[in-house]
Amino acid sequence: MNKILIGLNKKNEILKYDKKNIHGYIINLKNYGVFYNLDLTLKSILNLKTNKELYININKMLFNKDIKKITRILKELEKIKANVIFEDMAIFNIVKKNNLNINLIYNQIHFATNYLSINFLEKRNVNNVVLSTEITLKDIKKIKKNTNSKIFGYCYGKVPILYSNRSLLTNYFNYNKMLKEKDKYYIKAENDSNYYLIEEKNKESIIYSNVINLGKYSNVFDYVILNDINEEIVDSYINKKYSDLNYNFLFKETIYKVK
Repeated sequence: MNKILIGLNKKNEILKYDKKNIHGYIINLKNYGVFYNLDLTLKSILNLKTNKELYININKMLFNKDIKKITRILKELEKIKANVIFEDMAIFNIVKKNNLNINLIYNQIHFATNYLSINFLEKRNVNNVVLSTEITLKDIKKIKKNTNSKIFGYCYGKVPILYSNRSLLTNYFNYNKMLKEKDKYYIKAENDSNYYLIEEKNKESIIYSNVINLGKYSNVFDYVILNDINEEIVDSYINKKYSDLNYNFLFKETIYKVK
């Protein structure tokens, strides 16, 4: 039986989802996490009242000036037994150096594509990995067969395909001497019929794919991640009754692959 994690949209949704058969909530640490919808400060996270597990997303690249502050934050998160989703290996090194008892989930979003990389991390006591969204169902099953790590998978929501710490929309409109009227636009490539959402927030930019919905194929994961959710979507995964499916790359042949 897999476990369901949801990315909250608002803090007060906890009251509603605490009553449902889900495992936990994913929340961005404000100023240090992206891709999920709810950003909370450390103080707000420490004051949350819930009967579910907390998964705190700290997936921005860190700079030297951030190390002391992040170390203090991780020590506080250890006290409430929060799990930490991380990308920058500085998080791993801080936890190791300070002997912190924190459950880490590795999430370099396009990197976890094979069991050799995952087993490398497992030998270093990182036993949880969010898989890349670009690999096939066949690849996922092969990874599951050849690793003891817990496998997390994006199963519903917009999938980030590009992140930049630059204000791409603002720069584009300024360069073309045009007025930027909002922080979200849809863009497309010349030879692509699909439109992709680009969002600018806090001087950073993210481009997303269309919403994916893996439905019954979410059963291949140990932990199911649902983002951009509403109650109907959450219930569909709890009750395993799915609709409006979009399988992303699950059944698309990987054309370019490192041997």
